Amino acid sequence: MITINLTLDMISKLQYLRYNHPHPRVQQRVEVLLLKNKGLPQKEIARLTDLSVNTITSYVKLYQQKGLDGIEKVNFYQPKSDLIEYTTTIQEYFEQNPPSSINEAMGKIEEITGLKRSPTQISR
Repeated sequence: MITINLTLDMISKLQYLRYNHPHPRVQQRVEVLLLKNKGLPQKEIARLTDLSVNTITSYVKLYQQKGLDGIEKVNFYQPKSDLIEYTTTIQEYFEQNPPSSINEAMGKIEEITGLKRSPTQISR
């Protein structure tokens, strides 16, 4: 069984983060740590939080390896568009030459960047 021992200062900080951190995933991780610190078994924490035992284990291990910084960090994979490097160029062009349709915009973006995108992607 994995155990953690939190100081009173750490418990106080975690209790604040439990309801005040802007990201719900961090709030969830903090709740798991607070319950684990009370000596609850992982199966009971899983039942109380509607998380899997594996998730409980990963949160506790994350805390053991990286501390509170690891618990507070949220780094989901967010793919970056190839068009990002052309943002300024595309905006300047369309401010001077507004397209009359998505298809026209699609053609101009392909002409400017060499990157072909679908009408759905262009409209976004």
